[in-house]
Amino acid sequence: MSSLSLPGPCLWLVLAVPLTAQGNDLTAPLVALVAEPAVVTELEPLLRDAALRTRRVAPAACTAAALRLADVVVVVAWPESVPVDAHPLGDVDRWDRPTVFVGDSGERCARQWGLPTPAELTEFDSGARGPEAWTYAPPGEAKTEVLRQGHLFYFPAAVPAVLATPAERAWFAATVRLAARFVLDRPIVRHPTANQAPLPAAEVARRERIEAAAKQLAVDVDRAETVPTLIERLQERDHALAAALLDDLFVDGPIAQRTRNNWRSWWSARRAAMVWDPLSYVWRLDQLAYWRGVASATLSGDDRADGGEREPEAVALAVKVVQRYGGRALDDLATFTCWRGDVCCLWDRRAAIFRLENHATVPPGRFATQWDVSVLDTAGDRELIWGGGPPPQPRVSARADYRDLLTRLFLPALLLEPGTSLRRERQHDDGGRQCLVARLALRGADPKESLRLLVEPADGSIARVARWTDDRNQVASWTIDATQPCGPILVPIAGNLQERRRITRFEYAEPAWNPDLPADLATATDRRTQPREH
Repeated sequence: MSSLSLPGPCLWLVLAVPLTAQGNDLTAPLVALVAEPAVVTELEPLLRDAALRTRRVAPAACTAAALRLADVVVVVAWPESVPVDAHPLGDVDRWDRPTVFVGDSGERCARQWGLPTPAELTEFDSGARGPEAWTYAPPGEAKTEVLRQGHLFYFPAAVPAVLATPAERAWFAATVRLAARFVLDRPIVRHPTANQAPLPAAEVARRERIEAAAKQLAVDVDRAETVPTLIERLQERDHALAAALLDDLFVDGPIAQRTRNNWRSWWSARRAAMVWDPLSYVWRLDQLAYWRGVASATLSGDDRADGGEREPEAVALAVKVVQRYGGRALDDLATFTCWRGDVCCLWDRRAAIFRLENHATVPPGRFATQWDVSVLDTAGDRELIWGGGPPPQPRVSARADYRDLLTRLFLPALLLEPGTSLRRERQHDDGGRQCLVARLALRGADPKESLRLLVEPADGSIARVARWTDDRNQVASWTIDATQPCGPILVPIAGNLQERRRITRFEYAEPAWNPDLPADLATATDRRTQPREH
């Protein structure tokens, strides 16, 4: 008997049109095509001929939840009913699908999000654009120059021009395939207001304060060398002016009290990944550089794409694994729940929310953090609700459990995602089992970790998985001792986990495919499930 008690409507049934994916190529990215029926009829054969799988989404059904299960989204038309000051895909920082905008659909999108339009990106010099913006020159006889900002691609040619010549058709299909590899990147440089709205009074006042303080302190606020100077002035006579200037220059500063030491620590951990935004007059964090642990200045062009090499032999082995565990069925997984002991995991993929509810209590005399709920926004890659606390008590994040869920239960189904890199390491083959190395590209996952899978080549079953960091340290490894059907896929649910010299047992129970979830999954601070029946 299920121990879930989840009131409310089923959130994942949001589409007004049926979705069907075509094609049997497991390595082909899935494209959601947002267009009117007549345009879909023209573009869909082009994409399918380029070995891309497609799903049709009517503009009236265009929402973030409706499109999030696709690998890449192609937008030709927006719903006319959407107000000019709203956006069908929600907040730009939560929109995590690589997107190709065809014709003028990208201009409207950029204005509604407050991003530079394609025309503006063309006019900016390299410094004003930011490291996440790039221009792709058309190859051969193709004519359309493609612009990119983060994971958003602008293919400015209208549909008739896209279809006009074989060269242009091939260039458009290649652009869609390229876009599928930009999951982790996102726009950095942006306008302070959407739709070119006038600056609000508070923003005008902030800029005036910055100009006055910079003049009085004799500093250039757009230079990274200035920031440590301001931090050191927090102990000097003009500390109040320096503190106010730092607060005005950063969107998100230190969470703790903003002392000199806290600012020092915060800045040193992020300095290499900070980017000056000349449109908004603030310093912003280049999340991609920060996640990868590299300098933003070293990341441009296709270096910002996810994944890397995909060796043919490694892809062939990955296909065997995916076939063994259920194919690309994650295309249709909207919601998922399971239990890890007394902790219930609730994952709404379409809303990009991962939630933990803890029904265990700390026994008397035991030292541990008591917590009830923790929620991770997997699209924005940030904690929405922390368990435990308040400070100085420890806080509990759902991030580690989310990463464990991806790598332990869903790893077989994620191997052929477009951003996943795949290679073989023959030196780590063991007893006839072949070593497959994968690096996942999903928001919320750790881009600095690689996964080594020992695979039985005969049937594609996984015997053991190890997690390695970029500095070649093994974080953990585990065996897969049991699997269980869940919807159309087979999920590994139990094994022995080794972390350093400690070996423990991990188990997941009651995996559920596309269950109903409560509407307040992201916001409720009290539990929505009942204790599990043991």
